[in-house]
Amino acid sequence: MQDAAFSVAPVSDRPTWLATTWEYTRTILIAFFIVFGFIRPFIFEIYKIPSGSMEDTLLVGDRVIVAKFTYGVRLPGLTRRLFDYYTPQRGDIIVFTGKQEPRTHFIKRCAAVPGDSVEVDGQRLIVNGHPVQNETFTKHLSGMPYAFPAFMSPLAPYYHEEPAIRDYIGQYNDRTPVEVQEAGGIPIAFLHQNGGEPIKVRVETRVPELTRRIPVHEYFIVKPDRFGNAVGEAILYQILDEHRWYLVTPKPYQRANAPNEFEPFVLPPDHYFGMGDNRERSMDSRFWGPIPFEMIKGKAVLVIWSTDAEKPVLRNVRLKRTAMIVKSEYGDFADASE
Repeated sequence: MQDAAFSVAPVSDRPTWLATTWEYTRTILIAFFIVFGFIRPFIFEIYKIPSGSMEDTLLVGDRVIVAKFTYGVRLPGLTRRLFDYYTPQRGDIIVFTGKQEPRTHFIKRCAAVPGDSVEVDGQRLIVNGHPVQNETFTKHLSGMPYAFPAFMSPLAPYYHEEPAIRDYIGQYNDRTPVEVQEAGGIPIAFLHQNGGEPIKVRVETRVPELTRRIPVHEYFIVKPDRFGNAVGEAILYQILDEHRWYLVTPKPYQRANAPNEFEPFVLPPDHYFGMGDNRERSMDSRFWGPIPFEMIKGKAVLVIWSTDAEKPVLRNVRLKRTAMIVKSEYGDFADASE
């Protein structure tokens, strides 16, 4: 018979509530790490709409889910996407990084795809020689509409050095080899081929080249101290394997109701033309050129949440826009003679 003084209560094999809680917490944390730390960057992303360039399709304050897998998945270290069975189609709303602001995300509607010719005459979008009609999703505000081509800003060196596109770009910009004076790797002046005194420059922006498809490390948006009244800014960049500098300046462009001396722009392979639905309030491919496929992050599919910053905090939620599907829409092609 066991002495009561030495009796021991049976030990339970089950973990204590604290151990159980920790086990569940650890499992949840691991799941969150896998989903949001590994899967999420390749599957989906949430972006907040910062401007009105896509009104009234997307409003400032909309939080949009972007399906990053739609056009394939890019893993770190790979130069191409996996499962890239689909490419952007006309009417898709795409999110991409812009070569003019490589750390900023933009969202526009795909207006044309590789091989399409594009021009804009006032409020008319013309693709492959046919005006696009019944664009019910577009918004036109008062103001001077403009013609396209040509592009309204100097284009990044990518557009001149990427073999697939250089032949399409030359008519819109002048690209000239120049001798550059540097200070600590920064251009401070250049000597133009026409001779004369060196032209001093002020660097406005120093931009890294992110596409990795051309031998350019970075480019400089500069303001020349004297280069004619027609040039507000220019771009200087160096070809690394040649150690040669080039200057890019825009050719004068024509506004609407004036003769357009340029041919329609033909989109090169793997490049897309993005336009904002709020046509007269959108900086897009009409200004800074076509979008390389490698810089497209994905397709906008759903407004998950929306707030109006102009309203009080407790009343600023737009409930009607919650879980709103973002549609791919495009107009109808009309006969070019109409």
